[in-house]
Amino acid sequence: MKKTPKIHVMRHKLQLDIEVDPA
Repeated sequence: MKKTPKIHVMRHKLQLDIEVDPA
């Protein structure tokens, strides 16, 4: 599961952050 680019992980984390705390 380390083949995923860092950008994809960051984007996923951002989406999760927005879903958890929409600004």
